[in-house]
Amino acid sequence: MNILFIGGTGSISAACSDEVVARGHDLWLLNRGSRNQRAPGRANLFTADIDKLDTATLSFIRSREWDVVVNWVVFNRAQALRDIEIFGGHVRHYVFISTTAVYAETPPDHRIVEADNAGDDTWSYTTDKVVCEGLFREAHQDRGFPVTVVRAGHTYADFTVPTNIAGLGFGLFERMRSGKPVILHDRGESVWTLTYNREFAKGLIGLFGIPETFGEIYHITSDEHHTWRDILDMYAQVLDVTPNYVSIPTSALVTLDPMLGLPLQGDRSKNRLFSNDKIKNITADYSDNLDLRSGITRLIDWHQAHPDQIRVDVDVAEDVDRIVKTLSAL
Repeated sequence: MNILFIGGTGSISAACSDEVVARGHDLWLLNRGSRNQRAPGRANLFTADIDKLDTATLSFIRSREWDVVVNWVVFNRAQALRDIEIFGGHVRHYVFISTTAVYAETPPDHRIVEADNAGDDTWSYTTDKVVCEGLFREAHQDRGFPVTVVRAGHTYADFTVPTNIAGLGFGLFERMRSGKPVILHDRGESVWTLTYNREFAKGLIGLFGIPETFGEIYHITSDEHHTWRDILDMYAQVLDVTPNYVSIPTSALVTLDPMLGLPLQGDRSKNRLFSNDKIKNITADYSDNLDLRSGITRLIDWHQAHPDQIRVDVDVAEDVDRIVKTLSAL
């Protein structure tokens, strides 16, 4: 197949690029070129910013009949409408990457299915994704636009560290090793799902080119789930450290620092268990074989083997310190 990824080098999409090439497909990556060291060697590269669409980029897009297009960087109404316009009639299958964050709160034992209510308005990121889903599905219904919506969950790579605090990343290891306070929101009781990017990739590519998926929505997540306390404990056990937890209500985090608090309030503080029956019924390619503890061990091993590639967001680390200090003074 002739496949175009817009992006293709992120924490989810890099594994999908590898999987596409491994299966022998012809892959083009259209991106700004800032992370192309992650691109597979056999991928074709076109350097451009899709959000600054120029004549040369549009000419490239329309010079081919794409079997599959996945745009990894559609986040708002304008971007969705642009893609419907420029790819209409030039793609046999378009995949929109949405998010499982669209769901409202559920009981801890409820496995969310794609038909469950989507439309939680806590966080603008999720409300914008819901708007995009609606536009793409409307284009399918009205114009035959061949779109599939994939709701991706919290997905990690060997080179990332999934945490409850958005942006903390490898800074979590520094905090645990040094004995600094580690924020445990709401005592870490909410149930959460983390998915390994190479497992996600098998599910995504398994959907490609299947007309029955047009106009439909699919989860691609792990079937495994843990409380956030258990997840952070796994990190500590593999690192062989004793974490210094500080339990802080999500509501307090939103008040003290909305940038850190809103991803929690809108998603990571909620119970997130998912049914993957729908994708498993359409493709035999999806299987979730890597357990979370093994995944955490892999990324910690990667961290230790690549110290020159570790980036810690100093601003987030300082924000965490400030929040802890503020609350301890009350």
